Amino acid sequence: MTSRTSTIYKDARELFWPWCVAMILAALPGYHGLGFLGVPLLASLSFGNEFRHQTLSLLLSQPVDRMKIWGEKLTVMVIAVLPVILVSAWQADFGRAREIFKESPNEAMVSLMVVAGLWLVITVASATFWTLLSRSMLGGLGMMLVQSVFFGIAFIFVMLASWKVSGVIQWFGIHIGAEYQWLFIVSFVFLCYAVLLLWLGPRGVLQFQN
Repeated sequence: MTSRTSTIYKDARELFWPWCVAMILAALPGYHGLGFLGVPLLASLSFGNEFRHQTLSLLLSQPVDRMKIWGEKLTVMVIAVLPVILVSAWQADFGRAREIFKESPNEAMVSLMVVAGLWLVITVASATFWTLLSRSMLGGLGMMLVQSVFFGIAFIFVMLASWKVSGVIQWFGIHIGAEYQWLFIVSFVFLCYAVLLLWLGPRGVLQFQN
């Protein structure tokens, strides 16, 4: 077994039982919301376990490119959280959402799927940065939960303000239905935020000092 395979196996083994709990909750009708909460937990465990076992300095001192270490942990993290988010989304009562937004059910469905996707991308992209910044699993988890709250608040404000800049989209020659213009703007803003945190994560790994 190579050192790379060993590292991936170790991360997968440590995530296995929390992943099982998150999957069970995600699959239970009425409890799928707890499955969504398992996503930031699984994301924070990737580097959080290294802080908990006090092995991060040893891991980063090995003659292995730190970017490879980050890439391996990110791969395990993505593989772990994707089934949880898919099962949670499958159990979600989208029919209820269509009833609430019966005047524009298709737009509501698209919006819910885009928001869930954005939240997943931001959570995964920011996990390394927040965990390294707080230097603990609980700290990283707490920061991501706070981030999720601000994500919801900022989503509402950006949505309400987006109509003011919708003309800019047309100016650039991008033609999007009026009902989806605000969704396009919101997605662009939060994807930029996700890219920023995804860039800061590996930089934190490269510059980490015990």
